Parts: sequence; C-alpha cells; structure tokens
Amino acid sequence: MKPPSQIMHRLGWGTAQNHHSKVWFTLSEAALGEICYPDLSSPRFRQLQWTGADGAIPLQSAQQVEPVEERSLAFRQLLRDRDRRFGLAQTVITDPLRQSLVLRVQPEALSASSGGLHLSLQPTGGNHRFRTGSVGGRQAVFLQETEGSVTVLASTVPLGSPVQVTAKGSLSIPIDPGEEAEFTLVLSFGETEAKAAEEAEGTLRCPWPELLESYNRDWQLYCRKLNSLEGWAPPLYYRSLMLFRALEDKQDPGSFHSGFPGETGESSIQRLIPLLTAFWAAGELQTPKRVLKHLLSRRQQADGGFLHPSSGEKSSPEETACAVWLAWQLEAVRLFEKGIRPAADFLVRSGGTTPPETGIAALVCAADLAESRGDEASARRYRETADRWLEEQILRGSESPGVKGLIRQVRMGVRPAGDPVVRTALEREPSFGQPGTGDGRLLSIGERAHYELLLDRDVASYLSAIENLAEKWGLLPETEQGGIVPDLAAHAEYVRLLVSQSWGTPCDLAPVVAERYADHPPTTS
Repeated sequence: MKPPSQIMHRLGWGTAQNHHSKVWFTLSEAALGEICYPDLSSPRFRQLQWTGADGAIPLQSAQQVEPVEERSLAFRQLLRDRDRRFGLAQTVITDPLRQSLVLRVQPEALSASSGGLHLSLQPTGGNHRFRTGSVGGRQAVFLQETEGSVTVLASTVPLGSPVQVTAKGSLSIPIDPGEEAEFTLVLSFGETEAKAAEEAEGTLRCPWPELLESYNRDWQLYCRKLNSLEGWAPPLYYRSLMLFRALEDKQDPGSFHSGFPGETGESSIQRLIPLLTAFWAAGELQTPKRVLKHLLSRRQQADGGFLHPSSGEKSSPEETACAVWLAWQLEAVRLFEKGIRPAADFLVRSGGTTPPETGIAALVCAADLAESRGDEASARRYRETADRWLEEQILRGSESPGVKGLIRQVRMGVRPAGDPVVRTALEREPSFGQPGTGDGRLLSIGERAHYELLLDRDVASYLSAIENLAEKWGLLPETEQGGIVPDLAAHAEYVRLLVSQSWGTPCDLAPVVAERYADHPPTTS
C-alpha cells in the first residue's frame, strides 16, 4: 500500500463516451482535480477550484459527489465556503463533439455579505503565459504552454479583472454572475489559439440541456449493451464498467492508461486482465478485442513474447501468458498462427511464470486454440509442458504459496476446490477474505467469495459487504479501511463476482483448465 502522503482519493472521473472528445476530468473534495488533454498521461491542470470573493477562502465539498444520471459519468457537486457565506452547485461533463470541459454552475448566496466568486486554476508545470481576449464576443482567457496546446477559458457570464497569478502559480479569475441563476463555463483545448477558440465558441453556442442530454445519452446507450444480469445489475456494476471504459486512450484505441490521470505509462497486461475479464463477463467484447489487437501489433516481440511496459527490454513470461489467456477467452482462433502460437512457443521456452498457475492455465488454453486450428502437435506439446510445470512447480514445489496462493490456484483451475491442502490452509487461517476479519483487501474478499462459490455456497454476504463499502467511500476502496479510492482492481473483482453469482460459477475460470486439472488432477508418483 502507498504511504499516506501518496494515497489517492478521487470521487470519480469522466469523459465523453466516444473517441472524438479527448478531454478527461477527475473529481475531489476540492471540486475538480486533474483536467487532461489529449490523453490521460497529459494533465493540463492539477486543480480547478472555486474560492470566495477575496480569492483566498476555498469552497469545499459539502457532501459526496452525486451522479446526474445512474448510467452516465456526469457528476454534480455541492460546494460551500467554511463560513457558509457562499456556495454553488456545479455539474461537470465534457462536450461529446468538441475538445471542451463544461461546467454548469449555480451560485447560491447564503448570507448578505457573500461577495463574488474567484476561479482558481492551477496549470501543470511552470512554463505558461496568458492573455485576455474574446471568443464569439465574450471575454476569454488564453493560456499558452511554451511548447504544447492552448487552453481557452470562457463563460456565458462576464469574466472579471484583473486576472492574476498567485504565489503558487495558479490563475485567479474573478467571476461575477450578477443576477444569473446559473451559467456555463468552458475550458477548451487546441493546438493553436484559433482552434481552441473555435472549440470554445462551438461549445458555448450549444444550449446546456442539449450538451448534457447528448453526453448522458451516449453513456446510457453504452450501458444498454451490457449484460443486465436479467435486470438485477445494480448501479455500482454500471459505474464500475463506465470507469474502466473511460480509461481507454482515444488517440490510440486499445491502449489503456495505467489507472489514474497523472500517472505515466501504459498499463501492463497483468493489471488489465481483471478489467478486460469484467468487460467480457458483462457482454462487452469490443473493448477487449481492441486491446488484444493493440497488444499483438505493438507489444509482441520477434521472439513471440510480450513486453512489460515498465521494462521495455525483454519479453515477460507473465505478460505473455496473460495475452494468450485473453486470446483464448475472446475465441481468437484466427489469430493463432500469427500471434498466439509464437507467444505459446515463447512461453514453453521461458520455463514458467510467477506465479506458476498463470503459465500453466495459458498453455492449456493455447492447446485448445491449437486444436481448433488442427495443430495437434502444438496442442500436445503445450499440454505436456503444462502438466510438467504443474508437477514440478505446484504439486512438488518446495514452497507453499499460502492460503491466498492456494485459492488463486483453485480459481485458475489448476487445483480442485475440495483439495485437502486448501482446506487445511483455511483451517489455519479461517479469516482470510472474510469481511471485517481478514487482511482488509477487497481482492481477498472477492477471492474467498469465488472459492465459496465453487463449493456451491451462497456469496450474497460478500457482495453486500463490498457494496456497503462503496456506499461508505463513494466508490470502492483498495481495502476496507480506505487506501486508494477508487481501486480499479476492487471494482473489477466486484463486477466479476456479481456475474459469477449470476452464472453459479467463477466467470473467469477456464473450463478447459478445470476439466484437465481441477476435475481430474494429476497425481504425484
């Protein structure tokens, strides 16, 4: 777990549900966090915050962020200053047709001495210059990076003056809404001033109700394509999948960010697999297929293996095994000769993965694909290698993987659920994965629940415990005590557990692996 100073707590993030609008935002208790353009690794602003009339008293969130619609990444937030002189409600979206962040702001005077508003905008880096100008006859602020894009800030109400740069490098912009009950504020991006101004003018010309309806409609249409679990899927299920969907790179579809705006680097396949399995289990196949296509074209090496994005030096057996497993899950039989057989051959040469069950399951899946293509020789070699690894690295392994590792082996299908070794480990550590008594990690709760499901036991209490944590923290945390919020792995595990409960068996358990090992495990001599 990260030290307290590095723990991230976001109340959500959003972007348009298309590949055209390349603007993202995050939300925190201080209003808006990062604002990114043209991808998630390029935060242009660290924070957008409202302050009181003197520019020094920040308005803070009075309550959790509220979704505007159940199945959309539009958010509404209430803000108050500490003396409760002034407040506002703001709704946050991006323009689906343009490169614009859009805020709909409703000021609320709480006392006679409330004064006006200041917008505090903190750019990333320090090499910026700004000027005031106009867009479509409205006052605007142009912010130019030394090398990079231009940002235009404009509003349906007049911007005040002077625009100042604070000691911390933030822009402080007075705004007096006058008698307006609400107004629209936009941050628009472009490679030139003219292009950014064009984006801002187009967004401001579009009535707010139309912008909001278009943004919400796209997300609602996306959610309608998901498996509704016979109408029982709760809001957290859809919210989780939308958060995952919003992390795909729009300039390079199929590439996923490592998790949170501001973090650098593309995600590893190992980290992506739970999210991709969640998509697949929810009936959303297009995103995992784009990812597999991207991996085969960008990350597979001449030796057949796949690079880990953080190393970029040599092929990783673990990354390669995950890519093979994903291809099997997507039934990518036509990709066998071109990409999967070279990957499986590399995996055989690698000697195994850490943990070993990852490589064993991948080879059994590769054998199934090979058989589908009529390549019996490769299928036999992959299965024989997997059997040997199971014998040497698991059944006769010198080190016990512990209860967590044993349950993972059961879930991967290389060990039967009723194995006495697993039962003995749980007798020694009965609290593992039990809500409120285990190590507190939501992943452990999900692992235990999937194990219980394989024993035909009810997992409703595990799902309820996870959903209660979402109500407490706004989104799912890394542990029961908090930590990173939202934690993508926890959300992916929740989606998979919900689908697994519906199916009556772990959704990510490959039947070809379970039939070979969990149902008829090889014996040691």
